[in-house]
Amino acid sequence: MDSAVRALIEALPFRPLVRPQTLLPPIILRVWRWRPLKPYNGFSHAERVLNWQVSDWLRCAGALLAPDVCDLCRASAPLGLHAEDYTDPERAMFLCQDCHFAVHRRFSVPAALAERARAPDAAPPWIAALPSSPTDVATQLRRAGYPELLDRLPPWCEPLVTHFRSDHRGKGDGGSNLVEQ
Repeated sequence: MDSAVRALIEALPFRPLVRPQTLLPPIILRVWRWRPLKPYNGFSHAERVLNWQVSDWLRCAGALLAPDVCDLCRASAPLGLHAEDYTDPERAMFLCQDCHFAVHRRFSVPAALAERARAPDAAPPWIAALPSSPTDVATQLRRAGYPELLDRLPPWCEPLVTHFRSDHRGKGDGGSNLVEQ
C-alpha cells in the first residue's frame, strides 16, 4: 500500500462500534432507489451500497454513534454518512450535505472543499490526507490484506452478515438490489 493511502486510512475518524444494550433491530435495510453510483476510490456501486446499508443499520441499532455536528464544517445540520474506505464502517465520516458534495467534487472543484472548513488551521486531519486526484484505495487495501466489510463486523452482527451472505449473493446484482423496507 502506498504511503498516501496508508496516511489517509490512519487519518480518517475512528468511531468504534458500540454493542447495543437492547435487542438488535430487525434486519430491514434501506433500498437504493437512485441511479447507479459511479466507482469511488476504486469501490464499485455494489460495495458502496453495501456500506451505506450496513452503516445505516448500525446507526439505527445504536452501534455507530453520530456526532451532533458535521465532521468538517462543524455545523449543526442533518448529517449523512461518507466513506473513503468502504470496507470499514468505523471509519465513516458524518457530513452535512454541502460538505459531502464538496468532498466528492474535490477532484473537479478543489476550492469548494477548502471553503467548507470554517477554520482551515483547525480542519480535521483527514482533510489533508484526502487524495487530490482519483486513487484506487480499494485495490490497495485488498492487496495489503485488509478484510472486506462483512468480515470486519463484530460477532454480534452475525445475523446481519448471514442475511447478506445468504439472501444476496448469487443473484447477479452484487448485493445491490436489496431488501424491501
